[in-house]
Amino acid sequence: ALNPIGLVKSTDGGLSWKAVSLIGKVDFHFLEVSGSQIYGGNATDGSLMYSKNLGKSWKRIGEMKYTDIAILPGTQGGALAIEKGKLFKTSNSFANSTAVSFKSEIAAVESVGKDLYIASKNQIFRSTDQAKSWEIFKSYKADISDISVSSKILAAIVAGEVLTIKVGA
Repeated sequence: ALNPIGLVKSTDGGLSWKAVSLIGKVDFHFLEVSGSQIYGGNATDGSLMYSKNLGKSWKRIGEMKYTDIAILPGTQGGALAIEKGKLFKTSNSFANSTAVSFKSEIAAVESVGKDLYIASKNQIFRSTDQAKSWEIFKSYKADISDISVSSKILAAIVAGEVLTIKVGA
């Protein structure tokens, strides 16, 4: 077996895998992909890595200090990230970032289409204006530990259960 595995891809639902890059060099314990952009948490050296060409070439862009990253669709280098429960926004792949003020600690951030979602305590909030304003999308009886969203469904982990809600039309 190859270790570290680097970046591999499947085009048949996981039946077969092809090497893309960094085979034998990097173990990614975190990947966030949108369009041709990828952010990767390099567990081998603790760095955050960025690719703008679907993993063909990579650049180390600093320390992997984020617990979650959401790429801002339709931007090159635009993203939101969570560090110690606070939200940060960048327009240049984390060369620098600014804090986005929010009233409570944030557990997860996701983007789909032009919409952004964050989970904070027992609520999911949605922004349709690149994180300038947030509206409550869904409330639960217990705290949310993570969310994942597609163009059709948002899945939330609430008190150890996966709960889904329809998004979009």
